[in-house]
Amino acid sequence: IIGNQGMFETGLSLNVIQQQNIPGGDTWKYINLFANEIIKQGNIDSDTSNQDDTFSYRDIVKKFNDNGFLGQQILRLIVNKKTNTLYIVMFESAPEKWGAEWISNGKTMVDYFSLDAAY
Repeated sequence: IIGNQGMFETGLSLNVIQQQNIPGGDTWKYINLFANEIIKQGNIDSDTSNQDDTFSYRDIVKKFNDNGFLGQQILRLIVNKKTNTLYIVMFESAPEKWGAEWISNGKTMVDYFSLDAAY
């Protein structure tokens, strides 16, 4: 969603990083190092993880300031252990809209995001 000043306010982004582009080649280790760097920045509301045979993930909910734009986001860092691929799913919104946007849009998009185990 684009706000009154033409700036991105609410939405979902996806980044995919294949195994050959992961420093050290161990994607689960890499996302935990990456997540720990994010946590050092502060403003963390929650940090949870789940591991299974194919897909494991780590969720970080945090507030941020991007050049004066205050936002809140969930970063879902997903690893496909069979292909060693990293998926970074980010849903963000302005803090004053977070509760409503998360309930009406974000939770469904993040929780029902589907991946094929072959990729």
